[in-house]
Amino acid sequence: MSPVVDGSSIKDFEPVEGTFECVFASYENKKAKDNTDNINMVFEVNAIEHPDMEGRKFFVTKNLKPQALWSLKQTCVRLGADPELFAGEFDTDEILTDLIGEPCRIKASLQTEGEYAGRQQVDDVLAAGYALKA
Repeated sequence: MSPVVDGSSIKDFEPVEGTFECVFASYENKKAKDNTDNINMVFEVNAIEHPDMEGRKFFVTKNLKPQALWSLKQTCVRLGADPELFAGEFDTDEILTDLIGEPCRIKASLQTEGEYAGRQQVDDVLAAGYALKA
């Protein structure tokens, strides 16, 4: 028997564009379709800074292939990790667990091409104090 749920509290979220104050909320280790390791990161919008977006989340996937590790390192350093942690072998769980709750800024836009055109995408994870140039 499948679960019965109350849909009256479902919020519809339209894709948004801009830069939003967020916190790193959680992550999950997953396998990609090609059997490589991924980390799915969840960022929650700061409801104090953006009260109209309470409950909103952004999702970022980092692939752990050697040629893609620069992106994971960049994001972790922007969240406050010591860059030296990435100098040799490192445990992603240890680093990411320590970063949960850290503030950041998410730069988001709409995907413009391909089969996912019109969907939300995260363009970058920025340090909390990062100032965008006009």
